[in-house]
Amino acid sequence: MAAPSEYLRAKRDAEFRDRVARAYGGANDVLDALWWREHPGSPTPAGVESPAARRAELQRTAFAPAAKGSADAVPRADRAAAELAQLDAALAEEREAIDQAVAEATAVGTALAVADADEPPTDGETAPARRPQRVRRRLAAVAAVGFVLALVGGAVGFTLAQATGGSIAGLGAGGGPPFADASAALAIFDRPSQPADQPPVLYAVQLREETLRTLSMADTPLYVARDIDDDVCIVLVQDNGTYTANCVPPDRFPSTGLLIRGSIAVTGRPSQGDQLPQSFVDVEASWLPDGTTVWGQNPQTR
Repeated sequence: MAAPSEYLRAKRDAEFRDRVARAYGGANDVLDALWWREHPGSPTPAGVESPAARRAELQRTAFAPAAKGSADAVPRADRAAAELAQLDAALAEEREAIDQAVAEATAVGTALAVADADEPPTDGETAPARRPQRVRRRLAAVAAVGFVLALVGGAVGFTLAQATGGSIAGLGAGGGPPFADASAALAIFDRPSQPADQPPVLYAVQLREETLRTLSMADTPLYVARDIDDDVCIVLVQDNGTYTANCVPPDRFPSTGLLIRGSIAVTGRPSQGDQLPQSFVDVEASWLPDGTTVWGQNPQTR
């Protein structure tokens, strides 16, 4: 998950969570809504499926080329297109509700912090350092049919290989210091950006897109980047442009590596009619302080 984030802040700060909950007028649990605000298509850590999870299936049905001999292909596509429009409207309404709740909760928190700052510290106290407040950009809706066709028209596939040897199962073992000098890993940001460093589609809510660097060969979804707070991130990009990221300050790079886990949808070739077979690849990857990466996969059909 992306860090720092309002989701993590709400998990750790009960007062902030309560302010968001009071201002939130949406239909979901407030923590779930905060998670989906940052990870629109991903299940929550508790396993709750995202309301946006059906978008890819509806897009395939609505926009994939219909089978010529199928009498019900066009009506089925029309129904899917109508349901997709309703879903997108509901998602936009929910997004507006949680955005507004976060804005109101943050404004109240800022006012309280300013009031506290007006009080000089008492003897023995020091004024706490405050991190600049993050400004979150809102995603615009993408409605171009050509973009949708690009998402569903081609087969998407990748195979993750272990690039440097080692085993993810062994990461985290031992009792060394929790943080490491990651200058070797961070040197990746010193090289010029290349075409392979840019995903085909990415809704970079918090990431600085110009800092994206691929951690593997082209056409695979594993990247590193800096976010708008200048933290360093390992990023797993979905084929629909959403992403999962794990971010830390550069001076708090884990000695065992920056770890990310996720699931990627892999669409194969049509088998019968207009149906596109789909499977998921569970991915676990770690970006190590020396700049190498270790990863693995576990394909499973759902």
